Amino acid sequence: MQKLLMGVAASAVLASMAQTAQAAPMAVTVGGYFNTALMAQDFDAAPDATSLNQEQEGEFHVKGKRKLDNGMELGFQIQVEAEQNSDQIDEHYIYLKGDFGRLTIGAENSAANMLTVGYNKYLGYKQAADDFLVDLKKTGYLKTEHAFVTGDANKITYVSPRIAGLQAGISLTPSTKNLKGDARGVEESGDGVGDNAISLGLRYKGAFNGVKVAASYASEKAEEGGSGADGDGTFEDSSIGLEAKTKGFTFSYLSLTRESENWGSTADYEKDFSNIAISYKLNKKTTIGFDMQDDEVTAGNGAGDTYEHVRFGGNYKLASGMSLTLSQLDAEKTSGGATQNSSVTTVGLLLKF
Repeated sequence: MQKLLMGVAASAVLASMAQTAQAAPMAVTVGGYFNTALMAQDFDAAPDATSLNQEQEGEFHVKGKRKLDNGMELGFQIQVEAEQNSDQIDEHYIYLKGDFGRLTIGAENSAANMLTVGYNKYLGYKQAADDFLVDLKKTGYLKTEHAFVTGDANKITYVSPRIAGLQAGISLTPSTKNLKGDARGVEESGDGVGDNAISLGLRYKGAFNGVKVAASYASEKAEEGGSGADGDGTFEDSSIGLEAKTKGFTFSYLSLTRESENWGSTADYEKDFSNIAISYKLNKKTTIGFDMQDDEVTAGNGAGDTYEHVRFGGNYKLASGMSLTLSQLDAEKTSGGATQNSSVTTVGLLLKF
């Protein structure tokens, strides 16, 4: 499988290079988003936390693309964090797409991440996958998405065209040592580092009696590449996503299971995540909704620990690419028999450009 993906990738890139020999320079654009908010917060477990907080998160996206003589498109994308961050350069990759599908090479999300559905956007961004507007350390919230096994590590990804509503994808990640995508693709394997991790995604989109529906199944698995005691660990997750849209309503559901077994220094565990959300578009400018998160460690380290939240809110479109957001989140975390409650009220401004 690894050799097949590498061979296909090399052949596609070489073919595209031949087509661009006489081409003009790529068209380059800059876009992105910026999200900022004020939060009134209260944490049982952190009595010293300020009652008022301000956060921001954003990225600049530098994109380039060129249409080839054979109709295919060759391009690149570099995402730059708009605030101080541990990975100042986020995703960065090249791609080739055409009737055959899309081939991506570089530091990008996996096929499992790309093809998953079940994220509601009543606040303007993915509710079950955001690490913004929620203080992760204090509420206990953890993103429900395929971002922890291979992350943005350098990888080769192929996503097929949609045929009869179905679309499939596969990613090969040579090493999971640097989940943020290092400039160098050669990394040693070993304790807590995956070797040739495979990500799979399958998505269906269609319509029945005026109802738009979508469903997905995705999985990722990394196996330690070392030898002996350092070479038998596994880290994997799998998910099922559902979505339905009709008459202004959007129903979303996402269930994900993550399992770590003998993975580096991480204690073994199995954890289930689920998020259900319903939103309604009142008019062209206003969307309201709510979501409920329910997480539980079902086996291993921390078995019985739980996290739950209920959040409601919405967004109002002020102008093209500019939305005002408002939300209220109430969370409860149980760990080691102790219960912690959190409350976060947020007013934000979301800009897309």
